[in-house]
Amino acid sequence: MSTYGPFSVILYARLKKLRLFEVPEEPSLFLKSFIQFYTKNAEEMGSKKESTINVKALVSLFSSSKELKEILSFRQLRGKDRVFFKVALDIMTFYYRIAEAPLFKKLQTEVIPLALHFYQSLNPRTLRELLNEPSLFTGSLLVDYRESE
Repeated sequence: MSTYGPFSVILYARLKKLRLFEVPEEPSLFLKSFIQFYTKNAEEMGSKKESTINVKALVSLFSSSKELKEILSFRQLRGKDRVFFKVALDIMTFYYRIAEAPLFKKLQTEVIPLALHFYQSLNPRTLRELLNEPSLFTGSLLVDYRESE
């Protein structure tokens, strides 16, 4: 995990403790396993109670938007940390769009302002690289999928 930043290491440690899925020791497989677990459970969220519980548990990994805002303010996210932060935002957005409908209070008051803060902190080149990251097949796609049903 030495190639990852502090945010990724925190997520890794919390996932190991929660034991939601087999967290690989190989750092290069960590992001892939994390996204696969999320995607599988997000797709089954409406039909399987366990999947809803798993996605909610992933959201709980990110603690609070206050903690995430502090990470943005006090630490410079680099490389994989940016990718994991974007994935965290995608997961929170997806979950709160489903769980809080139709009021979306937490989404409006916490997640969207946090996302704006994150994206505004990136320079244009970094933003392009992050949005074109091939491994980021996450929440935004699933939100579109659910809207088309």
